[in-house]
Parts: sequence; C-alpha cells; structure tokens
Amino acid sequence: MPGVNRQRQTRATVAVAICMALTVMFQLYVLLLQHVVLAGTEEGTEGTRRHQAMIYSRIPFDFDSIDDEDAIFRFKFSKELKRMILPYLRLDLVQWSGRYRPPPLTAFCILPRRLAYPERWGSMMSDFGRSQSYLCSVTRDVVLYLIHRYRAKSEWDSRQLTTAALSRYASAVHQRCGYPNLGLH
Repeated sequence: MPGVNRQRQTRATVAVAICMALTVMFQLYVLLLQHVVLAGTEEGTEGTRRHQAMIYSRIPFDFDSIDDEDAIFRFKFSKELKRMILPYLRLDLVQWSGRYRPPPLTAFCILPRRLAYPERWGSMMSDFGRSQSYLCSVTRDVVLYLIHRYRAKSEWDSRQLTTAALSRYASAVHQRCGYPNLGLH
C-alpha cells in the first residue's frame, strides 16, 4: 500500500528531524554542564555554598494523568508525539550511572522539562516525585546516551543537508505536527 509506506516515511523523517534537533540541544546542555562544573571549581569556591534540602512528596509520575495541553507546555511535545518518538530513541539501552532505572517515558519527560529555560529543580521534584540527584542523574545519562547514539547524524553533511532538503523536512514536521515555518524560507 503506497499510502502506508509514504506515511511511515514521513513519520521516520519527522522522527529523524526531531532527533537531530534534540541532539543539538543535548550537546548545548553538555557544554552548559561543563561550564557550570568548571565555574564551580575555581580557586576558593569549592564547598562555600550551603543549601537546605528541598522537600517533595514521593508521588509517582503518571504521564497518562496529564492532559495534552499541559504535556505540550511542560514537555514541549504532545502526548501522542512523545509516544511516537520514544521507540526511535531506544532509551531502554541507556547505561544508567547510578542506581536509578527510570522507565523510558519518564526519562524522556525529564529531559525536555529540564532543558526548558528557566526550570528549577524544586518544581521538577514536585512534578516527578523524585530527588534532585535522581533528576540530575537521569538528565545527564540521557543526554550522554543520545549524544553517543546520534553523534554521526548530528554532524553537518552539506551534500545531503541542503536548504531544499531542510525545507522538505520542515514541511513534513509542519504537516505532521502543525509547527509552522521552522525558520526556513
């Protein structure tokens, strides 16, 4: 059935375009993390900050209880689109650095929520019912995994990534998701 193959191809194109955009965001986040770590190790600044522990309730995160409009606001994707992208990311393959083992959907909700600026750990702790160390560890592990997984795709190939090709990708994203004119003319 030609219509089904075209639809799969369009979905795959949309997923690849979104993965490429996420990879760039993740690389920027890693640079930001490196900057924060380096800034915190300057002479005389180690150990000088003291913060009170944040209190949060350990209510498990329930993605299904969030309405679609709230999901777009919090996680930058609709619930349907998030579930469509999730299998392509293969977050089940993440090598978690700590004892935390979040479900892939939860990990995929934590990352865009953290990357949304400005976002504080305190509000995320309330929303996900998890500690700052949990959220930080999950964010870091997902970022590192996605950079490693999509590194080859994130390098610019000027033979394939032409203005015409990017316009086609933007049109596919617009047709599928409704995001208009992604900055390409």
